[in-house]
This record gives sequence, C-alpha cells and structure tokens, in this order.
Amino acid sequence: MTYKQAEKLAYKSRWKIKVCGSGNECWCRGIYPEKEILFKQKNLEGEMVEELYFVEGVANMSKKLAIHVVKLHNNSLRNKRKS
Repeated sequence: MTYKQAEKLAYKSRWKIKVCGSGNECWCRGIYPEKEILFKQKNLEGEMVEELYFVEGVANMSKKLAIHVVKLHNNSLRNKRKS
C-alpha cells in the first residue's frame, strides 16, 4: 500500500489516542487508526521499508485537543453510516 492509499483508508477508519513513552501523566497524545495501517515507502538509502501510518504523532498535540479531534472524527463516521 502506498502512503496515499493509507491516508485514504485512515479517513474511513476509526481513530484512537496513544500516549508517549512518558505515560498517562504526560501532556501530549498521538492519534492513530484503531487498526494498524502499514504502507511502503523509500527510506534515505532508497530501500523500500514498511511504515506505520499515523494521523498525528505523539508529542505534537495536547491530550485535550487529541481527545476532541478523535471524538469529532469518530462521530462523523458514525453519522455517515446512519444516513
């Protein structure tokens, strides 16, 4: 799967929040699809490697904002399925 395909799939998938290595006490959170999405891309040496897709990595977003964004996204998916 390419990065573009992974990104497209992520918008159709439910998201979850992950904590960083510091644990629950840390201010930051990351946003990831509930089910892992892997894609292939070239690394700096030009070799194809498999990467884990994430919406927003840890240490980039506050806990409060991450919770808000994930709720909005997952609710929008639920609303689309109802209609």
